[in-house]
Amino acid sequence: MAVIISDLDAEIKQRTGEFLAFRRFPDGRAAAVVQFAFTFAIIADVTDVGYTRRWCYSDRMQTLCAFEDWDDYEGRPEGWHREVHTGQRRDDQGNDIGVW
Repeated sequence: MAVIISDLDAEIKQRTGEFLAFRRFPDGRAAAVVQFAFTFAIIADVTDVGYTRRWCYSDRMQTLCAFEDWDDYEGRPEGWHREVHTGQRRDDQGNDIGVW
């Protein structure tokens, strides 16, 4: 069973560049900003073996700003174009364009 990522593991991932940013919410759950091959993303419910929620962005700074502004862990950050765990997509204006 996966466990919430430890502060030490999160610090190591930040030092090695795997996490561009990391934060722990008051309830103990964790989120981070990561870079993938073609997108940047906010990942949430980060554990020692992965994560369960992910929102993709096309721009690094946009991702970091959305991460900084995100204050409701139960909700979603702003500005994403793809919510991987639901398949939902948005256009550049933030309009829903379907699920796939």
